Amino acid sequence: MENKKQDWLDKLCDQLLGKGSLLDAIDTKIKTKEEKIIIKERQIKKMNYYFEVFKKYAVFDGRARRKEYWMFFLFNFLILLALSIIGKIADINSEDGWNFLNGIYWLATVIPLIAVGVRRMHDVNKSGWYLLIPIYNLILACTDGTRGNNEYGLDPREVGGVGGVYNQNIKITAKPDKTTNTAMQHDNIKYCGHCGVRHTKDTKFCSSCGKPFREVE
Repeated sequence: MENKKQDWLDKLCDQLLGKGSLLDAIDTKIKTKEEKIIIKERQIKKMNYYFEVFKKYAVFDGRARRKEYWMFFLFNFLILLALSIIGKIADINSEDGWNFLNGIYWLATVIPLIAVGVRRMHDVNKSGWYLLIPIYNLILACTDGTRGNNEYGLDPREVGGVGGVYNQNIKITAKPDKTTNTAMQHDNIKYCGHCGVRHTKDTKFCSSCGKPFREVE
């Protein structure tokens, strides 16, 4: 009798702890859910790059990472493609495959597209006018940005924000003045650790993001 009880307990333990067991199935299900959450977070993060460009609709100052530029470019392409497909289904496309929906969307995005392109040039420490040079502008758009701060602003990878993107309505001086007056003024200027906006030293809350002021380390 005792042997039968022991055998039954052994089988139960094997079912609970062995391969293909209930616990193993639960563990697999949890991992699958975690993977889905991670994928969803990545998708949201990619969409944030797109919306961040619209938040800085006509901001030509500051810098933009490669990811910010190319994500906006990619979403633009996909949306225009979707509008062309809708136009084809509705039979409103012209001979070149465009319709009035494409035109409206293009007019809405042309300014932020130019603005993020200029900021992308700034990220590689180049003037925004380089955006007008064919082929070379594409090379610069694919080039990794300057490590650390440059004359066009703070490094967006080192400043907090959506996907590493920050409010770039700022410019910093590449060569600081050595006079005492300028040094004192520089000591009173601090940058928000959340969005990168410049403030005076005694600021308690950031006027841009509204968060308690925390200095960039």
